[in-house]
Amino acid sequence: MELKTRCESEELLKLRYLNRRMTLSENDKTYYLAKEKGYEGELIFDSHISGLTDNFITLNDLLFEVNNQHIQIDSLMIKQNTIYPFEVKNFEGDYYIDNDNWYSISRTPITNPILQMERSETLLRRLLYQLGYTSVNSNLVFVNSKFHLYHAPMNKQIIFPTQINRFLCSLDRQPSTLDDSHFILANRLLSHHISKSPYTKVPEYEYEKVRKGNLCSKCLSFNLIVDNYIVVCLDCGCKESVSSSIMRHVREYMLLFPDKKITTSGIWEWCGIIKSKKTIQVTLSNNYKLIQKGRSSFYIPE
Repeated sequence: MELKTRCESEELLKLRYLNRRMTLSENDKTYYLAKEKGYEGELIFDSHISGLTDNFITLNDLLFEVNNQHIQIDSLMIKQNTIYPFEVKNFEGDYYIDNDNWYSISRTPITNPILQMERSETLLRRLLYQLGYTSVNSNLVFVNSKFHLYHAPMNKQIIFPTQINRFLCSLDRQPSTLDDSHFILANRLLSHHISKSPYTKVPEYEYEKVRKGNLCSKCLSFNLIVDNYIVVCLDCGCKESVSSSIMRHVREYMLLFPDKKITTSGIWEWCGIIKSKKTIQVTLSNNYKLIQKGRSSFYIPE
């Protein structure tokens, strides 16, 4: 039973849009691609969990502050007697361990994910102790089938790609009866969740310097045409109604430029290929509330 679903973070969405609308620095690009790969890995893990029974509660993408330190939990499963936090990694390629230090096969050092998991578990235990719960069993999950770790330790808390289904099925078979106390715990954890991370790394950008125009909802291409109120991507063939495309770009506009008012002219300029301002005006009027101020009129979500 999923009580907190997974969705792209505000940081990832901003990076994704900016990656298409401006040239990111090499460091920003690397950071963005790592975020995309991490999110992709979390979705892979979600797909494994989706086939299980409902004898547990799942909370995704949790961020807590404990003792002035922040911890992020990719997935957390609440069963009858134990809480299972999962640290999900989407590493691809060959890695090895030498004296507890982790390296890629090119000898590039990486953060030891076991230490990362243990740090998160220690802080989570403190939080759960405050809430009256103590039984925690953390697991580090590698989801990418193209991942291999040389000199892997015999650690039951590490789950490799070929072990995921077996581990989850074994966990699923364990008897578990949920009662009100489990849902109370889940809601108390959600009440401690921080919705916005203090560690986001979005590069600086300006409205005048980002590329305007519609992006394909599937492949994020600018190579689009409008054909009889349908936006068609010439790269991947994706089709979307004009109104849906406008509203999607309004949400992007609001995310990237929260201080800008939503106006017909502003969205017309932002969308680019929607030639009719009347079409944009009608779409905005059907979805948002108009604040009448003459030529300075604007729309707000209802």
